[in-house]
Amino acid sequence: SAVSVTMGAGSLPAGTYRVATTETDVFGAEGGTTPSIVTVGDNASITMNWTGGARNVYVSAPNGETLYFQTIALNTFTFSGVGVDSSSRLTTANMQRPPVADGIVADKARLFMHSGNAVWATEPFAPHLVDYVGGYMLFDAPVTVVQPVDAGVYVCTASRSYFVTDFG
Repeated sequence: SAVSVTMGAGSLPAGTYRVATTETDVFGAEGGTTPSIVTVGDNASITMNWTGGARNVYVSAPNGETLYFQTIALNTFTFSGVGVDSSSRLTTANMQRPPVADGIVADKARLFMHSGNAVWATEPFAPHLVDYVGGYMLFDAPVTVVQPVDAGVYVCTASRSYFVTDFG
């Protein structure tokens, strides 16, 4: 479910914060998320609300890029003071479930999927996540073949064949 973000009174210093929540499956694998960006004045708080149960909560330092794990919360979390700057960082930002694919092949802990003119690659050791910003490539026509080999990935369309050596 979607996360709503509101601001209120608290003791946060002024700045721009990144906030996010993630769900985990029964095996502990963390799902993807798209962080929200919130700008607040002095003495503020940031509250996140959602439905559906417990989630991992991540918040950045003021004007920071990295989101740090804060806690596991049930349906709501208010960030109003100094956050935890732990070694646990959000690693699934801008990642989501893979799209429905016309074809899938596995290679070296990744899945390569094609659908229409696009080829998607999952993150290594995370077949449930693709990077929706940089985890895909578009081609000139619908993809018919995807074949990973040691040095890269062959991609064929009806009109051309490509050899991709760096797929994110």
